[in-house]
Amino acid sequence: RIDLGDGPSGEPAEVAASLRFRGNLVAPATWQADVIGNASRPVFRFEGKESHFDKGRLVTMLRGGTLSCVDARLIGDELSFLGNGTVISNGKAAAVLRIVAPPETTMSIVRQFFPGLKAPPAFSSMSTPQRAALDIEAFGSIGDLQLRLGKNGPLVGAPTPPATVTPP
Repeated sequence: RIDLGDGPSGEPAEVAASLRFRGNLVAPATWQADVIGNASRPVFRFEGKESHFDKGRLVTMLRGGTLSCVDARLIGDELSFLGNGTVISNGKAAAVLRIVAPPETTMSIVRQFFPGLKAPPAFSSMSTPQRAALDIEAFGSIGDLQLRLGKNGPLVGAPTPPATVTPP
């Protein structure tokens, strides 16, 4: 069971994971690691609502100071999340999370996590109007990530200009 205080909680029916690590502990550039996780029938609860998924998967690799999540997914009949991302040793990062769900579900998620959004997100076209796809793109550096809600969509989390000090 995963419990995040008063926030989301979840639990899968089954979990399987493997971790492999190679390298000299005192030489981080030699580190190589793989993490693979699978979950069957996970259920997540958030704000009194439950989302049921058929499966979840995570594949992450560390090579030469670069951490890459090559595949992260929760797949369900009504809602799916698909993502990947990379962080390199200098702190630069890029990732994308695709949400696939009925349009009203996707908008509910956007309103929940991005309250006060001034412009609507830019949805990707799909072959069926019963589903909407939204790609949330993250880019920048750790501690200063920007998020874009869809291709050419609104930018959220834009960096704030550095503080200026006025001499007395």
